[in-house]
Amino acid sequence: MNSKKRQGRQKADYQRDVFSRLRQIFIAHLKQVKRQAETRAYFENYEVVAVAATLPPAWTAKTQGNYLKLLREVWEDIPADDFHWLEESEAIGHYLLRNNSIQPEDRGTIDTFLLNDFGGHTMV
Repeated sequence: MNSKKRQGRQKADYQRDVFSRLRQIFIAHLKQVKRQAETRAYFENYEVVAVAATLPPAWTAKTQGNYLKLLREVWEDIPADDFHWLEESEAIGHYLLRNNSIQPEDRGTIDTFLLNDFGGHTMV
């Protein structure tokens, strides 16, 4: 095998190893999130029956699909129809409305509000 082919193969092997390790790290992280969610649910007398994940708006369909595969691998007890996506800016809107961040007296006057996500920062 000539030197260029060998270097190309070594680079491909290295990239495959890096991505494999990153996958292992991310799976370990998701498992920890699952344990924490289940512990919290137990103490709050709830059962985890669905998973909602936030997505950066710039992610491609391929990246979203890979993320879903990892989530389903970790939450294998949750049916596929019970996985839900929220864009990050949509998630912050739900948070603001559900956690009384918008004052009750203002809720009746707000018909629409604008959420902007500039990549890395969500502004309301």
